[in-house]
Amino acid sequence: MDKKKIIGDPLLFGGIMAYILLFGQLFGQQNILIGVSTITAMLMLLERDLTIHPVANTVKFAGLNLLTGLAAFAAGFSVWAAVPIHFVMMFIISYTLIFNLKKPLYLPFSLQYLFLLAIPVTASELPLRLVALVAGAVSIMGLQMLANRKRLTKNSDPLVKTICTALISKMDKKIAGEAADDENENIRKSIGSLRSMIYDQREEDYYLTEEGRLRLNISAALEKIDTLLDSLEPRHDAGGVVANVRALLSHIADSEGKVIDAAAISRESEQILESYRSNPPESSVQLRLLNNVDYLTDSLLALEELAPEIRKITRKFEEIPLKFKKLTLGSAPNHVTSLKLSYAVRMATGIAISGFLMDYFELAEGRWMMFTVLSVIIPFYEQSHKKMRDRIFATIVGAILVWIVFTLFPSNPVRTGLLLLAGYLMSYVKVYRYSTILVTFSAIGSVALITNET
Repeated sequence: MDKKKIIGDPLLFGGIMAYILLFGQLFGQQNILIGVSTITAMLMLLERDLTIHPVANTVKFAGLNLLTGLAAFAAGFSVWAAVPIHFVMMFIISYTLIFNLKKPLYLPFSLQYLFLLAIPVTASELPLRLVALVAGAVSIMGLQMLANRKRLTKNSDPLVKTICTALISKMDKKIAGEAADDENENIRKSIGSLRSMIYDQREEDYYLTEEGRLRLNISAALEKIDTLLDSLEPRHDAGGVVANVRALLSHIADSEGKVIDAAAISRESEQILESYRSNPPESSVQLRLLNNVDYLTDSLLALEELAPEIRKITRKFEEIPLKFKKLTLGSAPNHVTSLKLSYAVRMATGIAISGFLMDYFELAEGRWMMFTVLSVIIPFYEQSHKKMRDRIFATIVGAILVWIVFTLFPSNPVRTGLLLLAGYLMSYVKVYRYSTILVTFSAIGSVALITNET
């Protein structure tokens, strides 16, 4: 197991617990679950750089949080009024936040809405709840400013070095007539990570900053070099072109510190190109390699000479083409909206129905129906059936485990420690069936601990 993970995970878990406990101290135990959903959103959103518009994004998160708070409060007035409120809120959250399937960013905000329904507040307590929701939004952007404020600048050069190292290894293998599958995968992922950071800083989801434009040029040059290497053969090693390209990439990969010395590399590139002006290589692959390495070094130099005050400037020379504008529900083609729309409708319907049953029949623990619906309804309908079977199995096993453990250990401090241990182990268990056992153990155990029941 990675040493950083062994050290980092306990520190992260401790930080999470400290934030939640502090949130409870500041805003009361009736709002502590807002802290839980907020810390979940904070960690999920760390992979995206939202610092290009910190004020606007803070307002958006605060607006969404306030809307969920007011909707949850209004839903408490009438069983019948709650149905359309639940439907509209869950549709808004599910539809607008499902743009990324790898990280379900809709989950913490959906979970927060259900938490607000599970622990209602009175009219006199509502202002404090709304303040807590705004504080949650501020916390999300606060962590963004701490962790991602210079994310593109700090992380781009190390990624470029990683790509160049993989390109060198791929070049050596292609010259030797060997396959380079691992290098291809590494290059693809690294270029994807670099572009993801660049695209996070777009204006209006289209216009790039000056820094982003140059770094996109760098990624394009690296991608072109990678594509050319697919055609590289042992015969291309003649003439010294491959050796010169390899040397340039090595100097980029081996640059001391995190910043690439673009000026020195550019001078070396000019010398190499000058040596081929009178006697250019006959191979088109060699010639194109030289051209793209020259483009790479020129872009690196332009980035190094870019003044700090204009790095974040966005130049809008023309209107956004229609096909690149943000799609709305009415204007998007069917293949774009079908997944989002079907998921949002299924989630909104499921929560609205389960919420109605909970309120109408006054079910003591009916909120667990809503949490289960949130858990088993996923964007891909076909996977919901398997997830449901796994959920039933995990719930039964988790409940039995709580009964056994809490019978053996009647002491509340010991039980609390076991619940914390289960929460810590969740970060290591990736299989849904088994991770849900831990989730069930933590959920039922927490209720038993609060109510002093076994």
